[in-house]
Amino acid sequence: MARLNTMPEPMRSHLSDLPCPTFDTRPWMPGPPRALWVPFVLGRPLGRPGDPAFQMRVTLAALALLESETGPVLIDFPDNAPDVTLPDDTAFNRWFWQKTAAGEALRAVRDKCRAADDAALKLNGDLLLVPMDQTSP
Repeated sequence: MARLNTMPEPMRSHLSDLPCPTFDTRPWMPGPPRALWVPFVLGRPLGRPGDPAFQMRVTLAALALLESETGPVLIDFPDNAPDVTLPDDTAFNRWFWQKTAAGEALRAVRDKCRAADDAALKLNGDLLLVPMDQTSP
């Protein structure tokens, strides 16, 4: 987290002088706090990918919480996610670095860093952005 006392003086003064914004409306849904507890693998809040019927059930259960006028509301989703077969690390890494937009973007940043004049950027590009075993796109 950036802290004003660690910033150079011109930036610190500039940020300190900026007006604090105000809002005419509340930027959140009125009513009590609401949450749907789902027993799924972290990163899969709607369950298994490629199962739209199950994902729709989870989404509808979450939206139904908006009908509650008192709370806080914490409801357990009644079903477990269908079984998911996770790939081994090698298969997952190959998929991430060779088949996803995120892997492609990180490789592009790596290439830009490697081509930079700045020695620190070159070092980051060579060592930190993409694992050594993922050198080919």
